Amino acid sequence: MVSSHPPEPPPVPSVNGYWEGFAFAKRGSKVLFKQYLPMDRNQPMMDLIHRAIATYPCPDFDWIVVNVGDRDDFDWVRDHSPAPGWFRGTDSRLHPLLSFCTGTGHFESVVPDFIYENWKSTGLDDYEHTASNFIRMPAPITDMIGWRGANTHPIREQLVALSDGHRYDFEFVHWDRTNEQRLTATNFLSLEMQVFRWRYLLDRR
Repeated sequence: MVSSHPPEPPPVPSVNGYWEGFAFAKRGSKVLFKQYLPMDRNQPMMDLIHRAIATYPCPDFDWIVVNVGDRDDFDWVRDHSPAPGWFRGTDSRLHPLLSFCTGTGHFESVVPDFIYENWKSTGLDDYEHTASNFIRMPAPITDMIGWRGANTHPIREQLVALSDGHRYDFEFVHWDRTNEQRLTATNFLSLEMQVFRWRYLLDRR
């Protein structure tokens, strides 16, 4: 008698050290996830994967590693990536490596960002609800272009250097991470506040 149950997947990718990411695989109708470090940005991305696979049926596939950090070229990734778009676990197995962004020009390994749903640790509890508020807001109070974000890449230092208080309002946000589930900062601006403050919003997270 042949079993109708899908085969068990191989072991999840083995990871040592600090890792802001997770891996996922598919067996039958089940999508499997392994989080290496629980991050609030992981869950919306996992929801997106569930929706995509439910909408576009696909065959079973082995573990895929997702980097949810702001860079794909930091030391930890370089040390574990023998080639662009690939990750080698500490057990020597190879897995595809996907990232939210690329600083190395490998756009074939970039996947959609998680922000479409929420980013609760930064006060964005529901993206669709927040976006619907924009149409009811009054005209912005300045003609400036603005941005707030963390200093996670050298290109952002070039951006902040342009800030002149007249045309450009660019600042780094220095998060207080006492509570990782709800970050705070003295210069934090919600998306609604940003839309009200600037005529042009550079949404470069």
